[in-house]
Amino acid sequence: RALAVRCIALYASISADTALQHWPFFTSVLSRYIPSLPSEASRAGQGSCAPTEAVVDHCVTFLTDSLLLHCGPGDLDSLGYNDGAYVREFFAAVVPLLGAYDVGPSLSPPLRRSLTQR
Repeated sequence: RALAVRCIALYASISADTALQHWPFFTSVLSRYIPSLPSEASRAGQGSCAPTEAVVDHCVTFLTDSLLLHCGPGDLDSLGYNDGAYVREFFAAVVPLLGAYDVGPSLSPPLRRSLTQR
């Protein structure tokens, strides 16, 4: 699944149009997979990134890259982006993930490092 999500993310980042078309997919995948992170991280061990964490990482990467690449002046203005809706939607999707830091050792070190670098 993680490889499929990564491939979709690479394809969808080609242009602002495809990024916007795939935006709901990635936010829905995040909302589905984030709740299962704490239980999977405890099963995966400290040094590895679990499959669910890889999916979450690819989704966050796509969403942040889309915002940085396609949410500049002119790119999304023609597509109706002018009020920061995608930025608010991104943070609404990621807030539960950020809350996972308070739960304890819920995120593996590789995912924590990746998210911190984003």
